[in-house]
Amino acid sequence: MKTRGALATVAAFLLCGVAAAQTNRGGIAGTVTDRSGAVLPGATVTVTNIGTGESVQLTTSARGSYSVPQLDPVEYRIAVEMPGFRKGVVPRVKVDTATTMTVNVRLDLGDLTSEVTVTAETPLINAESGTHGQTITERQIVEMPLNNRSVLDLALTVPNVSGAAGSEDPDLGSAIPTPGMNLFINGGRAGSTSILADGARNTGVGLGRAVVTFSPDTVQEFTVQTSNFSAEYGQTGGGVINMTTKSGTNEYRGLVAWYHRNPALNAAPFSTATVNRPTANRRQHQGAFTLGGPVRIPEKLFGGYDGRNRTFFYVSYEPRYYYDATTPTNLLLPTEAMRRGDFTNLVSVPGGGGTLGYTTRDVAERFGLAWQPVTLYDQWEMVGSQFRRRALAPGQSFPSFPGNRIPAEMLDPLSVSLLPYLPKAGDYFLDGDGILRNYSFTTFIRNVEQRLTLKLDHAATGAGATSRWDGTRSTPAAPTTAGRGRCS
Repeated sequence: MKTRGALATVAAFLLCGVAAAQTNRGGIAGTVTDRSGAVLPGATVTVTNIGTGESVQLTTSARGSYSVPQLDPVEYRIAVEMPGFRKGVVPRVKVDTATTMTVNVRLDLGDLTSEVTVTAETPLINAESGTHGQTITERQIVEMPLNNRSVLDLALTVPNVSGAAGSEDPDLGSAIPTPGMNLFINGGRAGSTSILADGARNTGVGLGRAVVTFSPDTVQEFTVQTSNFSAEYGQTGGGVINMTTKSGTNEYRGLVAWYHRNPALNAAPFSTATVNRPTANRRQHQGAFTLGGPVRIPEKLFGGYDGRNRTFFYVSYEPRYYYDATTPTNLLLPTEAMRRGDFTNLVSVPGGGGTLGYTTRDVAERFGLAWQPVTLYDQWEMVGSQFRRRALAPGQSFPSFPGNRIPAEMLDPLSVSLLPYLPKAGDYFLDGDGILRNYSFTTFIRNVEQRLTLKLDHAATGAGATSRWDGTRSTPAAPTTAGRGRCS
């Protein structure tokens, strides 16, 4: 039993190590040479985070190479110094999520006090990693249309990724939203994708979806790794989606936005009809607020604190209120004249699924539909105060109603009294299957969702380490449903 306990303890530590190894951080590596191509060992390389001012300093190896791992996926400035050479500066290098960037630097002979801007040489082949994938940049997130305000939609722009990104919008049949669950990466099954956020596992256990979804204004970028990714990214049957959220910098930056959708501004769904199509019903109010920068406390409070180059915050809040509809149910209802018993020029038209629909001849001809004339026969006779089915002799048929009009006295009073409570037909249209309709019934869903993210970063004094606390809360309310009919 003691042996088993010891093995279990070792296994637990090993698993914790594997979990901790997963990261969204990248790195910078390269070689420093002179103009002749000879390597320069002992050169001092300083890599500085442009946004926060944090820096890492190291010297090149005997082969003139350097490597700076565990860098946040942001922009950096690289400075290279070597006695007898002019100082070389690469002003801006972008590190992508979970990617090591190769930056080779060549120095010119000269005075160390002089400085020259160096254009980094990026090789055509990434020798640092054989991972296949693509990084979705902040520019793509900002400029590409996102119907559901979900950055996972952009994963479908990566080669070898297919399926549906999903959203936080619950369906009427199920209150369980499934963002990211039905993405198929490199042939993997649905729900087998590993989704990470800032290096932490963000994949559901019982349901392979993103547990927490972020506002697009919170996501800095994300990398979709489709194959040959590192062994640190386990627990995946297809690929890895590794997100990086934004952090505060030495400058205060923020955003305020409001998105609105209204039926008065909506286009008609193409699949609903081809003529007189009903418009979409989605009503949505969605706000966005972000603010990030250094943590600064006035001197009058606790003696003050200036967090520039040390402590940063980033907060994002996105409320969303929407009232939406499912796929409309289209019907063919009796016209106002038919409700009064007037079936003049009644014809039958294809009704879908082998059934028939009924309308007037002029409508069928207007839409170019095949039709057959329909005659209404009087199968009843009045006996006292009650209707009784007519008895027919052999070879005899029921008499037809003159002009296909049913006399008012033959209409059931109870049925007539209920007609005002039934929906009325509207303009005729053809649905997506080419079937004649004049009424569209839609079931609606109401939902309220709020996404709040708070992120704190602090660089420990002198150690060069960074401690971080992230808190994200997504609170979709339970949807309520209602039915509504609408004449087209």
